[in-house]
Amino acid sequence: MVDLFIPSAGRGTRLLPLTLNTPKALVEIDGVRIIDGVLSKFYGNPLIDAIVVNVHHFSQQIINHLHDNYPSVIISDETDKLLDTGGGLRKALAVLEDYHLKRHERQNYVLVHNVDIQTFFDFDSFLSRVISSDIQALMIVSERKSSRYLLFDDNMKLCGWRNMTTGEVIMVDNEASTDYKMFAYSGIQIVNPSIAKLFTGEDVFQLIPEYLRIAKSYPIYGYDAGACRFVDLGKFKVLDK
Repeated sequence: MVDLFIPSAGRGTRLLPLTLNTPKALVEIDGVRIIDGVLSKFYGNPLIDAIVVNVHHFSQQIINHLHDNYPSVIISDETDKLLDTGGGLRKALAVLEDYHLKRHERQNYVLVHNVDIQTFFDFDSFLSRVISSDIQALMIVSERKSSRYLLFDDNMKLCGWRNMTTGEVIMVDNEASTDYKMFAYSGIQIVNPSIAKLFTGEDVFQLIPEYLRIAKSYPIYGYDAGACRFVDLGKFKVLDK
């Protein structure tokens, strides 16, 4: 089994004016609230143990919705301070650690699924293959057009990052080969809960720069989703070739 973390704390600025009075997670697209599109796949799934959702923008609206419709979901509350992608993950991992400690249970690997990503990716097959793997993070990626790419070697080990707009390149190893593969991140990954001990001491931080630092000493991998499509509902854009 794995735990699930759904990052839902963003302000939803790309969806303005829909998010003037509503959090992004509760915006309706084709009659379905964005967060319901994710939870409908995982709530009650026998492969999923605990589910955590973080909240910030109009947080009480999300809390009320979850309480009424998904009562077992745990809240990671960032109402007072938005912690960004890295800080939000670290706090969610701490919430899950406390959950399992109270039950005298071993911690699970954690599936992280951004709230605004919609896909028909085969999660059951994916989870059954990777939950026993010795990894720090396994990021689902695909070969599609993007302004920013993660760079991987032949073994799909993270080796860098590239911004196609600015030309900026950050390599994990400055002496690494320039023969790498470029993939776009889907917004979905699975992480080992022990990665929390490797994070920076800052409260608020972005995840990708931190992964590039951690990858100097610990393996972080990509998982090629092939032709599977990922739709970013946060900007109404289909992410595929």
